[in-house]
Amino acid sequence: MSYTAELVDDFPKALMTRPVDVTADFVRSSILETFDRSQGVQCEWSIEGPLLTTRNCWIFKASSPDYPGGLAVKIYRQLKKPRRIIWYGEALSRYSEGMPAETGLAVPKVLQVQPENFAIIMDWVEGKL
Repeated sequence: MSYTAELVDDFPKALMTRPVDVTADFVRSSILETFDRSQGVQCEWSIEGPLLTTRNCWIFKASSPDYPGGLAVKIYRQLKKPRRIIWYGEALSRYSEGMPAETGLAVPKVLQVQPENFAIIMDWVEGKL
């Protein structure tokens, strides 16, 4: 699956810090609504979290009977450069594709990067947060 968001070189500096409160409603109404539109579906999402809060990001879990396994929604607080979120998404994709299954480690598969929402959507992988 390819990324649906394009990075624009004139990304406004005002958007380099998370502009709104990050809540389950924001995840559902902004991030997952964009994800659903890009996939041509309309899921009923149940949001848990944030399950993890760090100085850099929040991680939510989204579940739906229409989407097996669930999604991890990682939202960054602040970006030093606008293209970093795309870089993070590409790096996670490379690690996910290159991680041998026999190692017992799992890197979530990146499904979509949303620079405008500071978000990366990935398959949910059970493990220690």
